Amino acid sequence: MKRGFTRFVPLVVLAISAVALPLHAQGNGNFCGSSQTMAVKCYVRNALETSTVNLPSGVTTQQYQAYGVAVLRILQSGHTYFMVLGTSAAISDAMPPGNSDGSANQAAQDAAVNSIVDAALTNGLITLPSNVTESQVQEFARDTTDKMDTNDGPSFSPGGVLRLIDSYLVTYTDSNGIVDWTSVNSAMNTAVTNMISSGMVKIPASMTVAQMSQFAVGVAQAIETYKTATNRKSL
Repeated sequence: MKRGFTRFVPLVVLAISAVALPLHAQGNGNFCGSSQTMAVKCYVRNALETSTVNLPSGVTTQQYQAYGVAVLRILQSGHTYFMVLGTSAAISDAMPPGNSDGSANQAAQDAAVNSIVDAALTNGLITLPSNVTESQVQEFARDTTDKMDTNDGPSFSPGGVLRLIDSYLVTYTDSNGIVDWTSVNSAMNTAVTNMISSGMVKIPASMTVAQMSQFAVGVAQAIETYKTATNRKSL
């Protein structure tokens, strides 16, 4: 699904507007105010009909409406939304959509976003909001990352955690570029255990140290794939 700022922002605005406005029945037999889901679908449809937004290539109106509803559910999710937001900020900072020689490589960044969201879901760091698919969360994360990529102003370095994880990859990569994943796994497990025991990282009671460690390894794997795709030696 093609993405971009012109697509992401209107859907967020429409989702928020659908929640904020009072519910009321619409004409022509369409009960746009019967639920939040219908409100978002109606707003998306009206936005398309009035050319407020354009339908991305290869996407049907129904898919576009479904994504608008998914955005609403993600915004309402609390923890999942903030986790995705933080992930997008970190990736935008540390894993830009370009190769080491400066040429564009959007696919590498997209793959990193998808992999890290998948690792977060697999290891219980986030959960899917009701009636939202993993691919929709990944799409939302990619859209958010894409917008953050365009920020030309001063900023802090949210990618610091990714660079910390990458430091273990660099340490355990030999002169031929082969990663010793056994050592990386062991080192990541020790690091995560120490950070949790020292209070630097707090996890909910429902999550285990092993899950957090496996998430970190999943992130490391996404980083290595990204570095290979972009010909980077480090983040």
